[in-house]
Amino acid sequence: MWSVSWFFSNPTLVFFFFLSDFVRVLSRLERLELGLCGRGFGDAVAAAMVAGGQLSRLRSLTLGGAYRTTDADLAKLLAAAPDLAELRLPQCSRLQDACAIARLTPNLE
Repeated sequence: MWSVSWFFSNPTLVFFFFLSDFVRVLSRLERLELGLCGRGFGDAVAAAMVAGGQLSRLRSLTLGGAYRTTDADLAKLLAAAPDLAELRLPQCSRLQDACAIARLTPNLE
């Protein structure tokens, strides 16, 4: 099982140095926990994750504090992760449409 937990302390540095490596392993991940995302997780990172391939093995996703993430960004991620069973979005203040999120993730436990 592939699993990644990462806490962003300097989002610009993380984005610049690790995004390309991160995108390469996404198709193998089963659990992804990103905490303290802040401004480091937004539309560019969501688009890069989806462009890197399907997240077909992803079962659990946590985006903590990703306050730049919008409903549209999340919808792209959820569409690429059809078997997602667990979703945690603490302190993601720009997310507004819980019903749309629920429709996009029919396997949530």
